[in-house]
Amino acid sequence: MNVPRVTAHCLVKNEQRWVWFALMSVLDFVDEILVWDDSSTDATAKVVAQITSPKINYRRIRIQDPAGHTRARQQMLESTTSDWFIILDGDEVWWRDSLKNLISAIIANPAKSAIISPFYNAVGDIFHYQPPRSVHYRIHEFFGAFTIRAVNRRLPSLRVANPHGRQEYRTREYSLQGLPRDRLLFVDHPFLHLTHLSRSASRSLDRVVLKRSFKFRYELGRSFPSDFVFPEVFYLPRPALVDSPFTHRSLTYAAAASVFTPLRFLKSKVTHFPEGY
Repeated sequence: MNVPRVTAHCLVKNEQRWVWFALMSVLDFVDEILVWDDSSTDATAKVVAQITSPKINYRRIRIQDPAGHTRARQQMLESTTSDWFIILDGDEVWWRDSLKNLISAIIANPAKSAIISPFYNAVGDIFHYQPPRSVHYRIHEFFGAFTIRAVNRRLPSLRVANPHGRQEYRTREYSLQGLPRDRLLFVDHPFLHLTHLSRSASRSLDRVVLKRSFKFRYELGRSFPSDFVFPEVFYLPRPALVDSPFTHRSLTYAAAASVFTPLRFLKSKVTHFPEGY
């Protein structure tokens, strides 16, 4: 059996808080990681440099607008020669078992077009997460915290379309999430998504990133069980530049979240449910 090659696409800007964990969580399972850094002004580049692996292909670029973000994604796609690629943002951390099952699914189903994965969306800290159905993504029968993270690069006419914010991977006829259901595979092994937490060294450094200013959330969320096992990479020895992931939200945050959570719930009742890749 030919084992397909897999590349991870990691497009980052000011991601020093979580990028080491994201990259290390997938490093053993992929053949290459394209880390394209949009001129980070925090320690992102130094953190990535702490990972001494030939699989890391680091490149510094400059994106000036939402359309430039889409062009960068397209250039990453054009630079990829592997059979499949994984979309890995700098705030996404995987369990080893989840990656093993994802790669096994790719090997067993080479003709599929893309793979749907569930995720936990952390709020406040890594100990709390949004109720899955409060994440308003829809892919066929999957509604909530589900997204496409593995894509068959051999899809005809595959490209990246629309500016950042409405960005999507698509073929000539379909967006990935709009592909016929039998071309998509669901693998029920989640990853941890940290997009609503601080991702750089300070809130001011987060605010200079496209879309980042409104991603930070004051929300109470649900607590993970006390015996919950976080991704294995959180327990590894880490460089001095990388902060501990096990920092609890502050009392100030919890107080603000207690106000904003019911307001966000009411807003969700009248909000359009987007499709997500």
